Amino acid sequence: MALHNIPLETLEALSIEALEELKKDIEKTIAKKQEERLEQLKEEVRQMAERLGVPFETLLERLTRERSGKGRKSGAPKRKLPWRFRHPTDPDKGWTGRGLPPKWLQEWEASGRSREELRIG
Repeated sequence: MALHNIPLETLEALSIEALEELKKDIEKTIAKKQEERLEQLKEEVRQMAERLGVPFETLLERLTRERSGKGRKSGAPKRKLPWRFRHPTDPDKGWTGRGLPPKWLQEWEASGRSREELRIG
């Protein structure tokens, strides 16, 4: 019997526990069918790659590398931003003004001081 043919009154007559159990069964079945669909698609792509003379593993590696961003040439190298603020006593510490302020700057401001006092130039 297909679920879509079950009258709403029948579902409403079920207990919450029975409905929860039915829900779990439905979710398991959906997950199983999705996995089967992915396996079928994987096999279709494998066959297509073979027809085109592309090793399937090479295709997977390339797709994985592109998705992760690794191995992709991004043009210009990332440049290091100059500091806009310098630590009051340690010249080796600074902050570019981007992202969260460092702990030393947060403590400086918590003591009532202004970050503008530490601005470079």
